[in-house]
Amino acid sequence: MFSNQNTFELNLSNLENKIKAYEEEIVQLKQQLEQTQSQLESWWLRCKIHRIPFMEISQVKKAKRQDWQKSLLGFGLATPKEGELWDTETLEFKGWILGKDAPVDALEVSFNHKPLCQVPVVQLRPHIAEKFKDIAYADNCGFEFKLSSKQILLDESCLEIEVILENTQKLKIFEIHLKQRLTQSSSENVKSQEISLIVTNYLQKNSALFLMNKDYKFAINHHLCCENKNFLYCFIPKNACTTFKTVTAKYSFFSPEDEFEKAFKIHSNTNQLKPKVTELINESYFKFIIVRNPFLRLISAYSNKLIIKDGNNLENFGQDFKIMNESRLMTFQNFIQYMEKTPSQQLNVHWRPQIDFLLYDTYDMYLQFENLKQDIPKLEKALDIKIPKQNVAKHTTPYAYLDLDEPWKLHGEELWQIRKSQNVVPLPYQMYNDELIAKVRERYKQDIELYENLFGVSPEAMLRP
Repeated sequence: MFSNQNTFELNLSNLENKIKAYEEEIVQLKQQLEQTQSQLESWWLRCKIHRIPFMEISQVKKAKRQDWQKSLLGFGLATPKEGELWDTETLEFKGWILGKDAPVDALEVSFNHKPLCQVPVVQLRPHIAEKFKDIAYADNCGFEFKLSSKQILLDESCLEIEVILENTQKLKIFEIHLKQRLTQSSSENVKSQEISLIVTNYLQKNSALFLMNKDYKFAINHHLCCENKNFLYCFIPKNACTTFKTVTAKYSFFSPEDEFEKAFKIHSNTNQLKPKVTELINESYFKFIIVRNPFLRLISAYSNKLIIKDGNNLENFGQDFKIMNESRLMTFQNFIQYMEKTPSQQLNVHWRPQIDFLLYDTYDMYLQFENLKQDIPKLEKALDIKIPKQNVAKHTTPYAYLDLDEPWKLHGEELWQIRKSQNVVPLPYQMYNDELIAKVRERYKQDIELYENLFGVSPEAMLRP
């Protein structure tokens, strides 16, 4: 009897083990199915993109100086540029032209040598006015226009842009050759509303977008791509972005032997590092982001951007700040009150909530700003890169305990005088009282929750001495 019972128990145990093994196999098969489905959808997306016809700007010819220097001071075309791909819905033109003795009133655009339209020269071009300060009419020397595919859609086309001179004569300044074709590679950069819509819908459908609101473009614009190292970096101002923009530029444009100083010179010009739509959906790219304690980030932004030599130089930070600048009343308390009443979309990027910058549900690595020295080696190993440690600490704010009464009520100019004389600003916890902490806790609630969930520590607790 005992033998039969033992046999039964043994068979039952074997059966349970087999069931467990089958369950594990089912889980693995489900994961493989999800992965295959994701790959098929990504493949379908690329195929769909590749079936969209585009116009290639195959050549842009500019008139020779000897042909125009008697009539013009100069001209330029910002867009389109040679080699670009545009969708066949619209082609956008932006440029400037400056007459030598009088303003240019209009341009004429021709398609395959047949007049198509006339374009007024009335757009503001401050950078040209700055260059030609002695020319009274240099402010409004810009032109902008769009052409639809119905107007210029042929396998090969030629557009001519001509100046209409005072004597009704015409002077050709640009000859633009277009060629219609399909994209040849998923890495080609195309200017296409249709592709943007396709990719956005795909990302939203697959819950790859963290933000399901109209500001997804804002998040996309704060991602940089390094093709050489296959990574996407989400940069948030005041979160060591100068260092990591430089690193991205370094490994995108320079050889390993080049110094980081070369990359630093171009870190602020990141247009060349913006990801292509196909890179945004490339699952093989390593995605990382640096997240900072919201309370400390606001202190850093205020100290670094608003406590400056000539009182509060706030003209770049909103109309409310301009008013405060006139009477130099910007205190840290004013600063927090401004955050409290201003919608996120209207805030400067240095104090806009960090949650607005996130594009994806998950990133491969979240670096804690307050723990960068320990986190950087992990990133270096993951990407096979080197990050100069001295650059990380280069832009840190000098803090020290100061015997001050309610420093959050001190004007920016007063704090600047302290910084100038002592080379320090008050410690972060000195700048907050309970009321300001409560305001930040409510205004940056999502940032605080994100920080706590990622790193298991309360940002508010880190603020305490």
